[in-house]
Amino acid sequence: MTASETPEEYEARLTKQRERYTQMIASETPEEYEARLTKQRERYTQMVASETPEEYEVRLIQSREIQRQQLGSETHEHRDTRLNKQRERTQQCRANNLQAFENAINTICIHVCDICTKRCYPNQVRTVQYNAAALTYLPVELTSKISLLLCFRCQTHVTSNKTTAPPKAYWNNLDPGSIPDVIQTLTQAEQRLLCRIIPFVKIVKFSGLYGQYGFRGQAVLFAQDIFEVSERLPSMLPRSASQVGIIVVTERLENLNITREFTICREKVYSALRWLIRNNPLNKDVRIDDNAQISDQELVRLSVPELSEDEASERNENEIRNAFIPINNVARIIRASWHQGDYNVFTSRYAGVQCSAMSLANIVRAAILSPNQWDVNILNANMLAGDSYPA
Repeated sequence: MTASETPEEYEARLTKQRERYTQMIASETPEEYEARLTKQRERYTQMVASETPEEYEVRLIQSREIQRQQLGSETHEHRDTRLNKQRERTQQCRANNLQAFENAINTICIHVCDICTKRCYPNQVRTVQYNAAALTYLPVELTSKISLLLCFRCQTHVTSNKTTAPPKAYWNNLDPGSIPDVIQTLTQAEQRLLCRIIPFVKIVKFSGLYGQYGFRGQAVLFAQDIFEVSERLPSMLPRSASQVGIIVVTERLENLNITREFTICREKVYSALRWLIRNNPLNKDVRIDDNAQISDQELVRLSVPELSEDEASERNENEIRNAFIPINNVARIIRASWHQGDYNVFTSRYAGVQCSAMSLANIVRAAILSPNQWDVNILNANMLAGDSYPA
């Protein structure tokens, strides 16, 4: 308010200014609206950047005071309207975040490079226009295309005007193909029975059921005489379980959260070996040893301290008692080390759908041993046995 105007004139001037501002906002285009907001943000940013700590405190105090006065003078209708708008903004923000999250997790590698056949995410490929006369190394099925969908590596090679094909082009026959089921389903121990050279390293598992694995001590690599290995190879495969190079030492089987990885199936080992002899040139001179001693009993060794009969009996009772978890005053439950859908443990491809088979395994076990005497190890064994039924 100026010194010469009355309060009525001051209010009339402010009313006219508000009307002109309202009309200007109502008639502005989207471009003008964005330009106006950009200028306001710039002025506010400059003001905040140049203000002193004292001015910053004064501005905050004034903002809090204005907000307190607005909240104190608002009616119930205005309060309900303000809260409803806040709820709508919050719900919209949550919906946008949820949609963004779903879009992110649903983005998969569905794009394939036309040259190296690498699977890529949408942001890892580009559509490239090319000159077919300059790229003489392209096969016929690609020269018929107007454009190519390429990964960054192949795009760099194509746009560099080189006269040779990219090293990872599919027509260079570098793709070994998919791993057959007979090889893919082998456990760690079964793979060691068939491998040509065995590395030796000491691996320890840290405390806890789901503790991580780590190396201990030095890792030493010894040079192998490939000719000596090749001469002995026909009589080496499959190795016996005592020569597999894996020894698992534990006090309790439940300490192993991947017990299935140390199991050995004789039929699977021989089926995989026959496939390797037929399809892998490196194994063509191997003669199958049908008398190899294959058993997983030599892999996992229980290291139990020596106890007297009374101490051993008391320890077993305590272990069984501690294995059961009370859920109320009259009922107790026992839990296995994994759930039935754990693909790291149940590798028979039936993980998550073998409920009936596992129930049958538990019923058979209950007929042999009373469930009151079960512990975690027995329940684990029941699940592994049930998983093997559908296979």
